[in-house]
Parts: sequence; C-alpha cells; structure tokens
Amino acid sequence: MRQDMRVITDAVKLGTDAAMAVVTKLLLRLTR
Repeated sequence: MRQDMRVITDAVKLGTDAAMAVVTKLLLRLTR
C-alpha cells in the first residue's frame, strides 16, 4: 500500500514538472 502511494506521488511530481515545462515554453513563445 505504501509503495503504491510512493509511485503515485512520483507520477504526480513528473506530471507537474512536465506541465510546468509546457507552460513555460508557451509563455516564452507568446512573449517573443
């Protein structure tokens, strides 16, 4: 059970990092 929570947490972190990267790219593209 605890292992599942760790996997879910890692997945959420990866998803958040990916989303932030995409948003940053879009913002940079819009501001240029």
